[in-house]
Amino acid sequence: MIKGYTAISNIVVCSQCGCAQFAVIDTRQKAIVRRRRSCLNCGNRITTYEISKEDFETLTSLKADIVAAPRGSVG
Repeated sequence: MIKGYTAISNIVVCSQCGCAQFAVIDTRQKAIVRRRRSCLNCGNRITTYEISKEDFETLTSLKADIVAAPRGSVG
């Protein structure tokens, strides 16, 4: 989990005040989209990272393969 936010069902909630309304103040797009957000209630700033659904599925399948591999095996 990234410090500064809590994700609940794809909703970002401010860790300082619990507000779910943010303004995007900066966006950087590469393979992963990085957004700087500012809470509209208290001004707390957070960073979120977004990846495509396909990339997410690839990462989760890789993780499942790693977890399923017997300890000490060479793959």
